[in-house]
Amino acid sequence: MPKTLTTLQEQMIAKVLTLTTSDYVWVNNGEVHSLNNLKGKGLVVGDCYGSLQIRHLTERVKNVFFLENEPTFMIRNFHGEGWLIFDNRQYVCKVHQEPAARRVVEALRLLARTEATQTQAA
Repeated sequence: MPKTLTTLQEQMIAKVLTLTTSDYVWVNNGEVHSLNNLKGKGLVVGDCYGSLQIRHLTERVKNVFFLENEPTFMIRNFHGEGWLIFDNRQYVCKVHQEPAARRVVEALRLLARTEATQTQAA
């Protein structure tokens, strides 16, 4: 099944989810087109033009972002180095090297399986 968000849009949303309420992500060139597509689909609030803040994200876009990805996943950082890691709809950390990011994701997945096993045994 095709994803609702493009890779660029996912990266934009992921980056915004890591920011405080007063920070923002600037978009330029082709990124503006992606932002306008999000606005056109009603996935972000329409008053964002050259920048995107956490307040611009609708619950719908957050749900789409998390439902179309694994419970624990990594995504390339938008406009920056490294990888952003999410677990259970929460931002966990940024890791600079891809192999290290993969190790963190695998460790979080192993931890989740271990916790599930322990819960079932109890």
